[in-house]
Amino acid sequence: MTLTLTDLPPHTELDLEFLFAAIDSLDGTGLFPQGDYFRVTLDGTQIFRESFANALPYPQQIQSYVSAPGVELARRIDLGFNGPGSYFTDSAYDMSREPSFKNLPHTASTATFTFIIEGDGIQNIWDESWAFDNVRVIARSPGNSADLDGDGAVGAADLSLLLAAWDATGSNPADLDGDGSVGAADLSLLLVNWG
Repeated sequence: MTLTLTDLPPHTELDLEFLFAAIDSLDGTGLFPQGDYFRVTLDGTQIFRESFANALPYPQQIQSYVSAPGVELARRIDLGFNGPGSYFTDSAYDMSREPSFKNLPHTASTATFTFIIEGDGIQNIWDESWAFDNVRVIARSPGNSADLDGDGAVGAADLSLLLAAWDATGSNPADLDGDGSVGAADLSLLLVNWG
């Protein structure tokens, strides 16, 4: 899957946010069938490559990905992709909280992200699969952290993003004061930087 963005505003960094589902029998990096990796690139440069494993009865299937706090939404449970009762389960992750996708150095007016499951152990899509949703790319210049949408000014769009993240905890661009949650202090900082 490829995502190409054009006419980006002036920026020095990108943040990539999305929900990721590892579906069915992704086999990780253990014994046969080994090598199911989720890889993400930005303009041809790898920014993420980790294995995911979902099988319950196979301890030899190892997942290399260790999620940061708040990233893992569900692990090895039936999320309804292939019906109940299978020993190959599903996992879901909020990659908007994954540090690997934050503060990516970038200045070009275009950006191309690729998302792929690859490796020696990859099987047909009916046997193992993946999905992602709610993809969002934020272009920003670190000079003003209150410019949440990266358009070079602090305004209504930034206020909307902050309010949408209200009460969020953990790593979040709207946590302007860095205290681990989005709230009144962050709103105050945004308003001080308005304009």
